[in-house]
Amino acid sequence: MPDVLADVLSSHVVLAMDANVEKQFVLNMAQEHLDQRHNIDDGSDDAKDNIAMAEGEVAQAYMLCGKWDEAIEHCDISIGLSWELPGTIQGLEFPHFSMMRKAASLSALGRQDEAAMCLLETLEFRRNFYGPDDMQSCK
Repeated sequence: MPDVLADVLSSHVVLAMDANVEKQFVLNMAQEHLDQRHNIDDGSDDAKDNIAMAEGEVAQAYMLCGKWDEAIEHCDISIGLSWELPGTIQGLEFPHFSMMRKAASLSALGRQDEAAMCLLETLEFRRNFYGPDDMQSCK
């Protein structure tokens, strides 16, 4: 049942970000989701993937609050966890959202060169994985 609670919290965080909800409430809910993911961490790759996702949600919540350094910190954790997963190691997956959130946060801090590197790395993965005619990626 704790895994169901974690899934529900994740859904609520996503919905709250899209609605006109008080930003601190969204941050608190995102942190609660992350805490729940850590509570049910069984050491599996699926658990690590879920924690990486929750770290990204916390990063986005910090972005909504204008706390860019904290957002970058959680993006870095999410990206680091993602790079430990078999799919990412094999080049089949990529931490798109956390990379883009990190880029936006870096940009908000005026760190444009670092932001551009995050976006270029993301686009390079997509070009290599989906091909040069990929119509889904923003170019």
